[in-house]
Amino acid sequence: LIFVLVILSIGLVASSWILLLGAIPAFCAPLPESSGEYDFELGRPGFKEFVTNSLVLAEKIHPEIKNLQDLICKQHHICNEDELTLKKEYLRIPHPRLEECRSNNLQLDTCMNKMEAGLQVYGDYLNLIKKVIVGSSLAETVQADIMDLQQHIRQKVIDVAILVLHVGMHPQYTLPNFAASFDEQAGGHIVLSHFKRFMETVLRVLQYMK
Repeated sequence: LIFVLVILSIGLVASSWILLLGAIPAFCAPLPESSGEYDFELGRPGFKEFVTNSLVLAEKIHPEIKNLQDLICKQHHICNEDELTLKKEYLRIPHPRLEECRSNNLQLDTCMNKMEAGLQVYGDYLNLIKKVIVGSSLAETVQADIMDLQQHIRQKVIDVAILVLHVGMHPQYTLPNFAASFDEQAGGHIVLSHFKRFMETVLRVLQYMK
């Protein structure tokens, strides 16, 4: 009886090791870079051209944001976002996010929808920048460039039947009521900082898809 129990114990231990070793590759396997949706869309007619044109427009906007920040710095001496930590918490300016656009979990349709919606938000937010910056038409220029990129995404995507934009299904973003002129100026700098990071993500996604 003792001999039989020993044999059974050895068998159970061996089985456990076999199961454990079989499970190791599943834990060690690398995560997929994307869901495969991107590769599927890339093969569609007009997609590469769409990405290239979008990249050109985005590359035009990105340095313009820095120029707007420089103007706020020059005119109002608000130059460093780190100095506005408390003001950011006080103003609580909402800003679009692009979590769906990360390369390790790229959800192309949702990502492009969020890009288009985010551009709409920042185009509206630029009205604040026009109030804050005096004697410059740069904010209007950036606003027009934002509209160009937004319309390019909206129209081209639909034209080449890559995606269907879910217009009107995005959360609403509104600026707070600013109690003082300094709040407006600080708010303008905060908006531009968020917008700069937003466009950096847009650029990374477009370069990834190129």
